[in-house]
Amino acid sequence: MKLVLICALLPVLVQGKSIQQPNPNPELAEPYDGQCDDPFLPTRYGHCYWPSFRALRANWYDAQTRCRLLHPRAHLAQFEDSEELLAAVFFLNSMSNCSAWAEVGPWIGAIEVEGSNAFVWGTTNSPLETSYWHSDEPNSPGEQDAVALTCADSFKWQDLEKEAELAFLCELAANPPSIKLTCPEGFLLIGESCYAFGDETQLNWDDSQTYCRSLVAGGRLTEFETEREFHLVTDFLRENKTTSYYWIGAEQRGDSLHYQWSSTTWPLTFYNWYNTQPDNSGSGNAIYIQRNFDWQWMDGPKESSSYLRFQLCETTPLEAEASK
Repeated sequence: MKLVLICALLPVLVQGKSIQQPNPNPELAEPYDGQCDDPFLPTRYGHCYWPSFRALRANWYDAQTRCRLLHPRAHLAQFEDSEELLAAVFFLNSMSNCSAWAEVGPWIGAIEVEGSNAFVWGTTNSPLETSYWHSDEPNSPGEQDAVALTCADSFKWQDLEKEAELAFLCELAANPPSIKLTCPEGFLLIGESCYAFGDETQLNWDDSQTYCRSLVAGGRLTEFETEREFHLVTDFLRENKTTSYYWIGAEQRGDSLHYQWSSTTWPLTFYNWYNTQPDNSGSGNAIYIQRNFDWQWMDGPKESSSYLRFQLCETTPLEAEASK
C-alpha cells in the first residue's frame, strides 16, 4: 500500500478530534545516524520499531516479552501522539505489502481495562490520547482485549482477545541525535576538544599562556584531563608535526614534585615523564612535551629565557546542530 493512500485517508478520527499530517521538522523529520539500536529500524520523527511480520506470532503478553528479549527497554509499540501514530503508519506501509502480515496484526501495546471498553498503554497504564480505530471499533465483548492493527484497512485498530496469536510491532526509544562539535577558526577538533599549534615563535611558559588566550576567549595551554585525550593528541602529533616540543598547561604546585592544571588548579591524575624527569629543583616549573622522546614529559622553569618552547593550545568546542 502506497503512502499516497495514507495521505488520502487524512485527516483521520482520533479520540473525537481530527489530526493532520505533522509539519516537517528539519531537525527530526528524517532518520539520523545512530537513531536506533539493532535490530530496530528508524522512522521519521525519531522513532524506532521492529516488525515481526507473519513469520513470528505470539499472544499479547508473550509479544511484550519477545520485545523485551530484543532489547531490555523495548515494548509493544505505544503511540503517544498523532505525529508518532502517523510516522508508524507510514513506516509500516513502506516496509512491504499486506502479504507480509497475517489477516490481522500486528499487536501494539494497548490493552483494555477489565472489560470496560476503555484502553490504556500496557507499560504505563496511561489512557490513549491518540487512536486510529476502525469505524465500528472497539466492540469486542471480551473481558480484557488488546489492540491490533489491520494492514488491509490502512492499519486501523481493532480489539481482539489478548490470547490470539498475532504478529507484533515492538518499539524502542530512539537514541538522541549526536551533537556535532565545531572549533573556532585556527583550531582543530581532535577527539572532543579543539587544539591549535603555535609553531612559529618559541616563548616561555607564561608568554605561551598569553599567546593561547589571544587566539580565542577561553584559550589556554592544553590540559590533558585523561590519558585517552593525551594519546589522541600525541598520535596526531606523530603523524602530522615535526615541531620539537610544546608547552602544556601543567605547572608545579609550590616546590613539590606535584603538578596542577593551570586553569582549574586540579591536580594531574596521570604523568608521562621521561625517565630522568622531573629534574628541575625549586619552584616555578611547568611541563612541556618533546618529540624526540616520543612526546614524553619534561619540566622547565616557566619564566626562564633558556626554556623557550612552542605552544600547544586548547579551547572548548562549540556545539553545532544535531548531526544527521
